[in-house]
Amino acid sequence: MALQNINIALELWGILISLLALIGVGFNSKVDKLQSWLLLGICFISMMTMTAGLVMIIYKTGEGPETGTVLLLSSFFELICTYGFIFLLSLFLFASADKTGENIRWKKFVYFVYGVVMLSAVLMAMSETYMKISLTNEMSRGSLYWLTRIVGIMLIMIDFIYLIALGKKMKKQEQLMFVFYYSIIVLALIIQIYIAEINVFYLAVVFDIMIMFMAMIKANVENYTEQRKLLADMKMNLMLSQMRPHFLYNTLSSIAYFCDEDPKTAKKMTIMFADYLRKNMDDLEKSEDVAFEVELKHVETYLSIERARFGDMLNIEYDIKAKDFKLPTLTLQPIVENAVKHGVCAKEDGGTVNISTFETESEYVITVTDDGVGFDTDASFDGGRRHIGLRNVRERLSSVSRATMDVESRIGEGTKVTIKIPKEEKR
Repeated sequence: MALQNINIALELWGILISLLALIGVGFNSKVDKLQSWLLLGICFISMMTMTAGLVMIIYKTGEGPETGTVLLLSSFFELICTYGFIFLLSLFLFASADKTGENIRWKKFVYFVYGVVMLSAVLMAMSETYMKISLTNEMSRGSLYWLTRIVGIMLIMIDFIYLIALGKKMKKQEQLMFVFYYSIIVLALIIQIYIAEINVFYLAVVFDIMIMFMAMIKANVENYTEQRKLLADMKMNLMLSQMRPHFLYNTLSSIAYFCDEDPKTAKKMTIMFADYLRKNMDDLEKSEDVAFEVELKHVETYLSIERARFGDMLNIEYDIKAKDFKLPTLTLQPIVENAVKHGVCAKEDGGTVNISTFETESEYVITVTDDGVGFDTDASFDGGRRHIGLRNVRERLSSVSRATMDVESRIGEGTKVTIKIPKEEKR
């Protein structure tokens, strides 16, 4: 009776841990999608395995013909789920180690082996060579029970061979983690051959799930840290690209010119320029998105400086129909600067820059259009430095807000940049 209570406690504890891990993985959106689904499957099938084991423990003391049927079905389900757990672990290994599509033949071989094993497991369970149920509903191991454990070990050995074959294609830390996962399972299967009283295999499954879940959390933390570093680097690159020497020199030269010709304009430009620099410096400290109106105000400051420099050559039009949304800081201004510097001001008689926003049911849309000289869009994103601002913006929009940016341009006609920010990503 004491051993039965221990087994029940182990089953319940395992089901609870698997359920918690299942919920944790389900609410996590930062993990590789395939690995996430496989980990969900591992948690779910471990719950089913231990639920089947729990049913067998409870019904061992039952009476009647239906009890024998329940015990037989539970033992069959437990065996299938055991192999299913090892199979999903193999798929998790494949997803972790090989995301390039290599070793397809090896995978087909593994799928074939598991197909044969599953068919054999069905036949063994139906013939009671795995578990025997007496007429009095007493349950005992079948003559080939030991073989089911050996087959499980052999399946894991196949994965060990795959791990060795991978060599340096997989990170050493990841390889060691999988060796640890499999070692626990193999040890449990060996012990289970000789010890029938305690479900050691379930205990090993729970430990594996706990370790996999903690590894997932660790990967999330590392990914978050890496994303923060990447964001900081991109902001710094964007800042440097924004504060180009030519812009500083030209603005200061314009201010110096107006100091003699129009002191009031010089004073106004100095204040605007100070606001522009302060905004750029402040944004280096920010990691969160900013309200569109804040970003638009910064753009207006920049355009006011350029308008003072270029006069009637630069015309600005606004068509703002949506304001209640956020976007990564310093994403609109680089686009407008490209429209001014590489678009209308590169044109002999200047031109117009139009900034507009609107919303649909699913997204906010920002467009920046100019009727300047245009450019070759294929060449502009192909390693040149001229449009580094646009490349930075596109990457930051994608990584921070999952937004998209499309660039359309025709030489001699102008350029249109469209940003689409999904509403479900609004922060």
